[in-house]
Amino acid sequence: MNVIDTIFDRACQTANLTWNFVYDDANRSLKVDGEVMQYPCALRLFRESVLPLFDQQQRVERSMNMYIVHAGFDSDTSEKINENLDEIMSAFVVWRDAMRRSGVEVVINGRPFPAWELTDLDEYGYIFDLTLKYSLCLS
Repeated sequence: MNVIDTIFDRACQTANLTWNFVYDDANRSLKVDGEVMQYPCALRLFRESVLPLFDQQQRVERSMNMYIVHAGFDSDTSEKINENLDEIMSAFVVWRDAMRRSGVEVVINGRPFPAWELTDLDEYGYIFDLTLKYSLCLS
């Protein structure tokens, strides 16, 4: 893993989230790096664009789509789904704060939106469109 993946991993651990890369999501069938772990789970698109900012701090800007999911849309009650959506949002706030403490600026582009029944995982959750800004000198 590179430095940003390591920081991302630590932030997920702090927020009690497992995570995985999504390599392909064609036809509602997710192809992930390894097995889908315990839920809630953060999924990142494998292809994330990185743009150098050419500033004094040698920072880069990374575009990231993160989908935090919980399984059981077809089996959970509406009350349980609402509880899990609240848990997902709380985990995101903890994750964002952990990223910021590690020197990564997290910008939310637009309003996070709930999604369900998008793939073959029988999942629901929130999709976050993010921009991360960080120095290449992070360790």
